[in-house]
Amino acid sequence: MAHPGSSGGAAAASTGAGSAGGSDDASDGSVGAASIESYGVSDYLCERRCEMDQYGPSDLDAMTDDESADASERMAPLSPVLAAAHSGDAAATAAAIVAAGDGWREERTWRFRSQMHMAARCGSVGTIDALLASGCRADGGGGDLRESTPPHLSARAGYLPAVMRLAEADAELIALPNKDEDTPLTMAVRN
Repeated sequence: MAHPGSSGGAAAASTGAGSAGGSDDASDGSVGAASIESYGVSDYLCERRCEMDQYGPSDLDAMTDDESADASERMAPLSPVLAAAHSGDAAATAAAIVAAGDGWREERTWRFRSQMHMAARCGSVGTIDALLASGCRADGGGGDLRESTPPHLSARAGYLPAVMRLAEADAELIALPNKDEDTPLTMAVRN
C-alpha cells in the first residue's frame, strides 16, 4: 500500500525500486529518494538546517546534550518560585519567595530539580544568592533525576561564576559525583 501523498507505483518505477520480483534490482534495501520525499523528510531536514543556520558556531558549542530536555522542563507547570528561578531573574525570585507560603523549598520539577538547580542551570549568580539568603541549600536539597547537583548543571553549561559561588557556599559539592560518575570539577574542565 502506498503512503498517502506518494505517487504510488510511478515513484517506485522511476527509481527502479519495487520491481516485480526482478533479480536485476540493485537496491540495497534502503529507502529510496522518492519514498523519502513522500514522507516529507527532506522538508523536515530543510527546516532543521534553516533553524541551525540562525546559530553561530559559539552558540552551537554552548548547547549541551541536555538542551532539549532542559527546554522541556517548563512542559509541566512550575510553581512561582521555580518559574522565577528558571528565568534567572533574582528580583522576581526574591518576590516569589516573599509571596510563597511555607513548603516552597520542597517543590521540585518533573526531573526532581529544586529552585537552586534551576538558578544554577541558567547561571544566575544573583538568583543563587537570593536563594541562599532565603535558606536554600547550595546542593538544592539533593541531586536531580541523574543525581546532578546545582554545581553539575552550572559546570555542564559553562557557567563558572555560578559554580564558584556554589562552591563557596558548600565546597564539598565540587567533588560529588552524579550517576555518570562526573563531578562538577570534571565537567567544568571539559567545558
